[in-house]
Amino acid sequence: MCWGMKITYPNSDHPREETVLGLIICPSGCLGILGAYLLSRHFKKKYPRGDPLICSAAVLTSKPLFFIVTYLMKTDKYATYVVLFFELFCLNMIWAVTADVCLGVVVPSRRGSAFGIMACVVHAVGDLGSPYLTTLVSNGLYYQYQHEEPHPQNEYLALQHAGFLSLLVAVTGSVLCFMASIFIVEDLTKTQGDTTTP
Repeated sequence: MCWGMKITYPNSDHPREETVLGLIICPSGCLGILGAYLLSRHFKKKYPRGDPLICSAAVLTSKPLFFIVTYLMKTDKYATYVVLFFELFCLNMIWAVTADVCLGVVVPSRRGSAFGIMACVVHAVGDLGSPYLTTLVSNGLYYQYQHEEPHPQNEYLALQHAGFLSLLVAVTGSVLCFMASIFIVEDLTKTQGDTTTP
């Protein structure tokens, strides 16, 4: 994001831009987690399927905002900041309830192992796999753009367009969360009735 700002607005104060982005990213994450927790707490008693639906809606809502951010950056950086805040707010809502959903369907005696496996998979796929795949696609697009019309901005555009892969991941995740809402009540009932020890 900072890199894109530097290319789009070369005469702006870059250290200040990085500070502003930090002041947007941190509060939006904290407020997103808090907002999801409050929503979950409010709806869980009335709608037992609410947690997966919160995750599904939050992820699906964040992606259109991501597209708006990437294109709004070229015309109005202050509007970009506002939309970015809401995009990150929605995206971070999933963290408050994902652990509850995953661990709620695991018997108490195995929840420690389940949480460890979940954390390992999330970080392996998200922190390691996602940047690698995005870089591969970005490099391929960059060489294609440079071949068609050499331009200094092509590297940024290639990275921006490779970032659209996240839309596919978001839609897939949203569909899976929606499917989880169909089965979660039955699974929670089975887990609560299971008192076996390992």
